[in-house]
Amino acid sequence: SLARPLTVEGAALYRNSSLTAEETLALAAELRARPDVQHVLLNTIMQPLAVPNDAYYGLQWHYPAMNLPAAWDITTGSADTVVAVVDSGILWHPTNPAQQHPDFAGKVLPGYDFISDTRFSNDGDGRDPDPFDPGDSTDPRFNSSFHGSHVAGTIAAATNNNEGVAGVNWHASILPVRVLGQGGGSMLDVYEGMMWAAGLSISGVPDNPNPARIINMSLGVSNPCEPGVQAFIQQVLQQGVIVVVAAGNAGEDAANMQPANCPGVITVGAVDIGNSRAPYSNYGTVIDVMAPGGYMEEDLNKDGYPDGVLSINYGDYQAPYGMNYVFEHGTSMAAPHVSGLISLMLALDPDLTAGQALYALTGSATPMNAAECRRPNISECGAGRVDALAALQLVQAGNLPDAGPPVTPGPPGQPGPAAPSGPVLVAALQEAADEYELVGSQTVDAPFSSYSFESPAGPVYLVAWSDEDGDGTINAGDFYGEYPQQVTVQAGTTLTGLDIHLE
Repeated sequence: SLARPLTVEGAALYRNSSLTAEETLALAAELRARPDVQHVLLNTIMQPLAVPNDAYYGLQWHYPAMNLPAAWDITTGSADTVVAVVDSGILWHPTNPAQQHPDFAGKVLPGYDFISDTRFSNDGDGRDPDPFDPGDSTDPRFNSSFHGSHVAGTIAAATNNNEGVAGVNWHASILPVRVLGQGGGSMLDVYEGMMWAAGLSISGVPDNPNPARIINMSLGVSNPCEPGVQAFIQQVLQQGVIVVVAAGNAGEDAANMQPANCPGVITVGAVDIGNSRAPYSNYGTVIDVMAPGGYMEEDLNKDGYPDGVLSINYGDYQAPYGMNYVFEHGTSMAAPHVSGLISLMLALDPDLTAGQALYALTGSATPMNAAECRRPNISECGAGRVDALAALQLVQAGNLPDAGPPVTPGPPGQPGPAAPSGPVLVAALQEAADEYELVGSQTVDAPFSSYSFESPAGPVYLVAWSDEDGDGTINAGDFYGEYPQQVTVQAGTTLTGLDIHLE
């Protein structure tokens, strides 16, 4: 029956209290199918957005910036999701309650200290099952940023407990892996720590009983992605682990920063409170998405605090141990926002692959213009700023594509030459109705130095192929390669630096 007309012309509110919920939905569908009906809206009950009651949540501007309160209405996470923080350790001593930061209570799984050199470890010994962060001096109150604790707090600090700060995931479990000590950490310690976190066996170290689904690495070195490093990362990816890496803070091309430049990882740049690329943040075509990293030189929201990311730190002036929080900025702070968001995705779909997670992140991100990216080519800020709500909605909808198009090999052929002998076909593929449609291509002759073609806007996969035996099928003896991750094309833009390795 008609309840009352509405302000919108031709619209009215109708009520029928005798219908069940299922009958109401069926009636709405029937009305929508009528040619004389333009819109049918259900008068649903709306609720306040989920906002945690942590004491300092109001200073965590970076969570509304990525649309988290609305995302938390979908899920606040799951304790079954394990996120490894491969970093400087954590302010949670495994056996001494006096050295346990209260905002990690109930969150920390047994981790490991992988620092083998006592010159760096600063805890008097080498590798052991104690990932506690003692700081960079004999007195842990001084000379340490407690970097790993800040990162871990952003991912999954104890949340909605009326104290401290909130984490992106209210329930996820933190696996601390200490690889950085006084002055940093060795490459082998870092990557063996990463592999242990993924559940792989490391000589002389007990196996990890709680393998991570996500590994956050807010660290790096100015270096190309060396084949040996890629081999370490590849072993981890083959375990089904999603690796999230900070892009670096040199204000340069992230292609120069390892492991941010390694194929298969999700590389994260930083934006400030004004939604622009932070001046320090690295950029470039290896960037996948941008996330809040803050900028301490500003106070654009006029709250009296620098516009950094607020998370866990050490302090001696409150009890219990280390009850303190600080603002920091950097891509180190941006990466854990993405790790936390992916952990929320896994709460919805525990079987989510790295490729699907990347698709959900890039497919839902808010594109940045040249002014916001502070670069003439907006692809140097990846797909743009992460949107937690939109990403979770994509996961909820299901049917996410995986990391790349499937390759169906033909019959075995003969081993090919050392380099392609004929032209190379470079192609862009776009998924449509569970198939991959060719949307752009170019045939490139030797020396195969570059390719260029137009592609429609949206996510595409880039592949290259040289049909060495001329049978029209990708098989042994042919040269073939894929760009290691999906690329999101924005309308009217040019993407550069997308190198495809053929073998």
